[in-house]
Amino acid sequence: MGSWKYSSTQKRAIDAAWDAVAYLMDSTGHREPHRLREALKVERRERSCVTAAKALIVRGFAEGMADDPPASTLAGYSEGIAAGVMLGADYQRRALRFGHDSVAGSVAEKLPALLAAATAAHDAYIARGLEATRAG
Repeated sequence: MGSWKYSSTQKRAIDAAWDAVAYLMDSTGHREPHRLREALKVERRERSCVTAAKALIVRGFAEGMADDPPASTLAGYSEGIAAGVMLGADYQRRALRFGHDSVAGSVAEKLPALLAAATAAHDAYIARGLEATRAG
């Protein structure tokens, strides 16, 4: 059972990415920062812990920033992850159009590395859990 717990390093990586996304949603004039909080509430009900919910929403946010997938793709996602994808796509469009202020800009510069670290942390959590399940 211990294999299906996030390590403290994994949790910190996911929390750092979540905090950066939440900060950018709140500070860059985004019209709907409450959508991120609602996505977490919805996703948390479906997941084993809040860290897993944050990890999946952050991954969705990164996907939205990178791809801006069509609605047909979003239909296959849970409501919380789909909201993360849409917020990431919207954030990317706004960042390209309006840029960042100096404070948000410093967080925005770190965002790709934080998102990648959170994704890697969640993938390692899943791999360790699956390996322990197969071995057990």
